[in-house]
Amino acid sequence: MENIKKWFNLMWSNWYLPIFIIAFVISMVELSNLNDIFKTVKDNADADGNFSGFLTVVAYALCPAVCCVVSYLGFYKFWKEQK
Repeated sequence: MENIKKWFNLMWSNWYLPIFIIAFVISMVELSNLNDIFKTVKDNADADGNFSGFLTVVAYALCPAVCCVVSYLGFYKFWKEQK
């Protein structure tokens, strides 16, 4: 139990946990509005060309990517280095 408290304390003090929580919540909101995302990407691609649609996809993929990076570098790798 002490090990878990130490992990949460360390992750919160290094801002890994708050960043992950925010990115994860935004990712879940994006997933719940998936049809709207498809419509936005299609509208941007039709109006301004494929590059605009690509940039929209990159913008929507940013939060899940942040979740993955923080999960690996923050939660796993950093914790292993601290042991």
